Amino acid sequence: MALMSREFSLSFQLTAGRNVTAEVFLTSSVKDLSDEILEVPNTDPGCNLSLRFYMEIEDIPAECQAIESILKAIWGPEFQPVQSLSFIYGQEGESYNNCIELRFKRQITEEQMGDIPNLLNHLLQSVEELESFSV
Repeated sequence: MALMSREFSLSFQLTAGRNVTAEVFLTSSVKDLSDEILEVPNTDPGCNLSLRFYMEIEDIPAECQAIESILKAIWGPEFQPVQSLSFIYGQEGESYNNCIELRFKRQITEEQMGDIPNLLNHLLQSVEELESFSV
């Protein structure tokens, strides 16, 4: 029942902030790996890109809505942030861990490497705005 794939993640926080952690998450399936290694004709192997933001919230309805608005303003309406909430048993109601994920619908290939600086600018802006919101 094993599954072969490749994953890469890079996490960071702002030096002045401590409330938001950002993560760039890349995954590639075994098919994409084999197409790349074997140089299969008529294929365009790539990887899937997700961005994740981790932060604590207290007021679920208000803060989740604000987070969604912030990210849609930066990334555009085509990105629907998926927010997954969790809490430590015995501490319900105090604060919730929020994992906010933005998934890119298309695969990322070497052709999109020129988009990386713009992506990083949007990512940094997202962290800064989420950080200032969470204070």
